[in-house]
Amino acid sequence: MFSKVHLCLPVIVLEIFFICVQSYDFPESPYFSRYDGLDYSPDSFGHPHKRTRRSTSKTNILLPIKAFGKSFHLVLYPDYEVVHPNAKLVVGGREWTGGLPAVSDHVVRGYVDGFTHSVVFGSVIDGVFRGTVSLNKSNLLHSAPGSYDTYFIEPSGYYFNKDFPFHSVIYNSLDVKTPTVGQSRMRRAVQDMNFKNHEPYFPELQSQFVRSFKSPHLVTNNSLPYTDKGPNTRVCNLYLQSDTYLWDHVINKPHIQGNRELAVKEITSIFTQHVQAAQLIYQDAVFRDHSGRLEFRGVSFRVDRVLINVTEHDCRNRVWKPTYLQDRNNSYISPTALPRETFSDHLSLHQPSNTDHLSFSGAYTDENPFCAPNIDVTNYLNLHSYNKHDDFCLAYIFTYRDFSGGTIGLAWVAEVGGAGGVCEKHRRMQEGDQSVYKSLNTGVVTLLNYGSKVATKVSQLTFAHELGHNFGAKHDNFHENESHGCLPSIDDVRGNYIMFASAISGDKENNNKFSSCSLDSIAKLLDRVLRGERNCFLTSDGPFCGNQLTEEGEECDCGFTRANCHDKCCHPRDSTSPCKLVNSVFIDHTERTDGTRVCKQGQCIGSICERIPGWHECSFTRDKKVVPELMCFVGCKQNISGAPCISSFQLEKVSFPHPFAWIHNMSNNGAVLLDLILDFPIQSNIFIHLFYSIFGLFLFSILIKPC
Repeated sequence: MFSKVHLCLPVIVLEIFFICVQSYDFPESPYFSRYDGLDYSPDSFGHPHKRTRRSTSKTNILLPIKAFGKSFHLVLYPDYEVVHPNAKLVVGGREWTGGLPAVSDHVVRGYVDGFTHSVVFGSVIDGVFRGTVSLNKSNLLHSAPGSYDTYFIEPSGYYFNKDFPFHSVIYNSLDVKTPTVGQSRMRRAVQDMNFKNHEPYFPELQSQFVRSFKSPHLVTNNSLPYTDKGPNTRVCNLYLQSDTYLWDHVINKPHIQGNRELAVKEITSIFTQHVQAAQLIYQDAVFRDHSGRLEFRGVSFRVDRVLINVTEHDCRNRVWKPTYLQDRNNSYISPTALPRETFSDHLSLHQPSNTDHLSFSGAYTDENPFCAPNIDVTNYLNLHSYNKHDDFCLAYIFTYRDFSGGTIGLAWVAEVGGAGGVCEKHRRMQEGDQSVYKSLNTGVVTLLNYGSKVATKVSQLTFAHELGHNFGAKHDNFHENESHGCLPSIDDVRGNYIMFASAISGDKENNNKFSSCSLDSIAKLLDRVLRGERNCFLTSDGPFCGNQLTEEGEECDCGFTRANCHDKCCHPRDSTSPCKLVNSVFIDHTERTDGTRVCKQGQCIGSICERIPGWHECSFTRDKKVVPELMCFVGCKQNISGAPCISSFQLEKVSFPHPFAWIHNMSNNGAVLLDLILDFPIQSNIFIHLFYSIFGLFLFSILIKPC
């Protein structure tokens, strides 16, 4: 399926003036072994686009970049898949005017011109791009050993002071420095955290809950009504939150300089880039169980709500009194994490007269516990889970805390037939000697580790890793005694899979892939959720590659897999060039070089008449009204009942509203058949024909010039 060509194509061109200094002339960085700087003028960028969903006009951004001795051009366009058009944004306890779209219209994706399998995603804030550039999507998803095809562009303010001469740094994923000692400690800590706390995290939970959490059972095909209706109905909506530690980290950076609006945009950009990275991994994956009976594709994510905690508003010093929740049985349960949140009707706020017998862990400096220092990662997730997140598939909180043991992510592990993970609801459970209500569709990601900013690639993989837990995948170490090869040996050059217990660098072949054990676990969990009342997955309402509709940013759309793609000129969704035309293929109605035919479904079989909107080829019959000369030329007629068949020899005599009005009509539809005028044999006055031909060329040059 092909979209119509638009000759009037607004293109915003940004010339990036690259600082022509070799990498070794830059000051040594503790973060990268090699990097380059970008210093183009943000003012020349302007406002790249506004969010107009499913707009037919493609306002692209072309960014020529030169770095590491290479030159490439990024072609970017709005990414409408990541943020819901009505997504809410709360900053410092107040709703942001215009919601999340008001500060996230900078979210873009695209490709590198000339690199068929490339992929680009990120944000453009105040004229400066930050994001990921991969010259080969397959290397981004399945990194080849030694591949230098993936680059990251970030504001230099994250790494250097404000006096540095460029606003952005670009570096390769292989050039990120990783402290050996820190990684070793992190590996042991995360493995320990997984087995002690993830299954379940809190061993004091009521025994019935623990049994259901540890005893999965398979669901047969006929046990529940099947409600899954295809890949575009597997959208997991997200509630993303940042705490005051992340706010303090961002607001004080040199490129933000205390600007509140810029800080909000920067944090939302952090969120959307992590979601975009997860999209690539999950949408590319085929979740298939070991038996081959279950298979799911096209899992995607969408941000529906963002809450940004602001230090000066959310952590003001005031007398704090713990708010207790009381259920219908007058049994006191745990304090809320954020009392401003709305709770279900079965809970009532109450201040007990005697609270000496109640014991609550954690130090609270304010009613917002996320302001408190020195919270360990388990309690941090616990606090986040006290809130009700029933309206969302998953709820995550991002922070900039240095958790003990090197832990950079934590999430509840879902079990088939048990609790936790995607679509889980706020439910009552036992915690020690208290009854508490928790949401187990939650997770935590921190961007700080052993005093250093976590590399973008590592944090993105961490987010994808924790999402994997929510979807039912355990650590690959759990399967080390199984025969499926889910835990590679330490000598395997392909590296570990996403669900390995420790953080991975992202530069090995397996680092961005799920093991067969993870695919099996996630397939079984998806089967259970999609078949049951717990199903909260939504239908995509934005452009979706694979729905067989050519939409914004797509060259074509023939379906999700090669099996259901019936257009040999188009790459399906699960290919390395999704919704892109096959090389050397031209769009429908492109004229052949000899001017006799046009392209149609990948072959030169279309009539030249089809370049005129609403016309098709016809045949003459010999009679007295048809002179022999007319039979030598193509006949065209309008798609109207009773319309006459007209020789291209006579087309300029057709009664149009204006002799050349059809040129304008065709330019609006992406096709101009000027050669039918210029190549007509001369039947009458050569000077009249020459006049109309020159006049037609003049109108042609005016009507189709770029906007």
